[in-house]
Amino acid sequence: MKPVALLPLLFRAKQCVIVGDEDQMPPIVFFSARGSNDTTPDGDEDSSYDFCKSALSLALENERFLVRELVCHYRSATESLIAFSQGRFYPNMRTFPAVVPRKEGELGFASVYVADAEFKDNINEKEATAVIRCLKKHFDSFYDDATGKLKKSVGVVAFNQKQIDYIERRIGSSEQGLYNKMIRACNVSGDVPEKTVFFKTVLTVQGQEADHLILAMTYVTPGRFGELNKSSYGINIFNVAVTRAREQLTLIHSIRAYEITNPKLDFLKEYIELAERFGEERGASQFEHDDVGDGFVRNVADALEKFGIAHDRIVTGYGVTRGSVRIPIVVLSEDKNRALFGIMCETDVGKKYHYSDYNVLYRDILEERGWKLYRLNIADWFDRESDMPSAMEEFVRENLGETL
Repeated sequence: MKPVALLPLLFRAKQCVIVGDEDQMPPIVFFSARGSNDTTPDGDEDSSYDFCKSALSLALENERFLVRELVCHYRSATESLIAFSQGRFYPNMRTFPAVVPRKEGELGFASVYVADAEFKDNINEKEATAVIRCLKKHFDSFYDDATGKLKKSVGVVAFNQKQIDYIERRIGSSEQGLYNKMIRACNVSGDVPEKTVFFKTVLTVQGQEADHLILAMTYVTPGRFGELNKSSYGINIFNVAVTRAREQLTLIHSIRAYEITNPKLDFLKEYIELAERFGEERGASQFEHDDVGDGFVRNVADALEKFGIAHDRIVTGYGVTRGSVRIPIVVLSEDKNRALFGIMCETDVGKKYHYSDYNVLYRDILEERGWKLYRLNIADWFDRESDMPSAMEEFVRENLGETL
């Protein structure tokens, strides 16, 4: 929102609550540039727009407004999807780990590298082909022929308007007739956040979200990334795009991370590396370990191992981002692709794992996401370093779901 739109409202209001995020995009101002009649933001060198200060920025500069920070992130079903933005922008944000951090075709990252791609007339044909292939796979998995509805929404984001237009033309062509018919059948009319399928640029995607986001980087040379390369708001624009996914993000790129040497684009390099890493991980490597040292948590983990659970299935300090609501001990399934349960080691000692202040909301959110959790207070463990309380042993046996 531009300040000019906010001020008339403030004059008429007795109270006002302004909600926003300064680390995403400021308002766009459109104008006719270089003699062109085109006023559509295409994210390329002939862009006909600029940015202005937002109403939120103006409010934050005015010390009469009280500021409250919302710290819990709920959108991402798996923490890897928000790890980049959490590290770059939101140091105080709390995120919630997933029982299954990645499931191919359903959850987490997928990285698709397009070799030998060319960028001509602001269009990358090979990436467009990869996008359509990815869309087909999504519809094959989640389109219900009986109801004509898509079970999981999908959004396509490219780095300029001409690439998006080209992708939509390709989908509308006769060779894609069946998929074009399905897209039309399940789509929601109007430019609303609830759209089941959408096609946007990085400049126009703000406000949208989807279960599966297909992010096509479009460009093939490290020196040319449209508005991301030339604007001081480039990283903010990118932050908008990469935070649209709820469950899955497929990154389609024609450039490798090591090819990006421009310091202004180091965030793109970091993101490609992250997508490739999370897109390849299998088994226990998907679950982040944290060194807990000696003490209460280590003693409980050792007791689980003595109980008969393999050492490589016991993860301590599980969480992906710096702001994870970390689970002190997690026991993995035999194939190490999912968590069977977690042990919340609660202590008043005040060291690294100080779980006595965990509020009910955090536990409820974790349990809503499928976690089976056992709360173990240090008082119940005292002098029991190798002998689990009977209630805990019953919980462990019940949730292992297998014979030790």
